[in-house]
Amino acid sequence: MSRVFLIADYFVICSCDSSVQAKSVALEIEEELENLGFCLLGKEGIEAASWILLDFGSVVVHIFREEVRKFYDIENLWGDARSISWGRAPKRK
Repeated sequence: MSRVFLIADYFVICSCDSSVQAKSVALEIEEELENLGFCLLGKEGIEAASWILLDFGSVVVHIFREEVRKFYDIENLWGDARSISWGRAPKRK
């Protein structure tokens, strides 16, 4: 039996202020990436919404509550990886 392993090209890491916001962000990202042709391979943590993981194969999205992101500090696990920062998106009116 052969196994296929896919290593992500991108990790997207973001923070949210509340569990409700984290769930909303996760659902929006899921919908947008599926519209772009990405297939959701796995989803974890949506119920507690303190750390939500969306696995699209080549793109893995981590959505954290701010205090959980600080606690786990996963950015340091890939300290030698190239970082691309976007900053905050403008607020919708």
